[in-house]
Amino acid sequence: MRGECPCHGSMYDVKTGTSFAGPASVQAAPSNTLPQLNFEADSDGFMFISPPKWGVNDNGVVGYGRFT
Repeated sequence: MRGECPCHGSMYDVKTGTSFAGPASVQAAPSNTLPQLNFEADSDGFMFISPPKWGVNDNGVVGYGRFT
């Protein structure tokens, strides 16, 4: 599976968020990996996003990336 950026066409591995094709794939880390959001489910099955810890060594930084 892959995710594709509609703006510049880079393709990303959906499990890691790291680019493997397109302009983002030639960027040095952390700019080649998308920020990560963690999901959890409560006892009723409702999904929610856990509060992220923004930083390149944690969930990442929007527009900058993260280290994997």
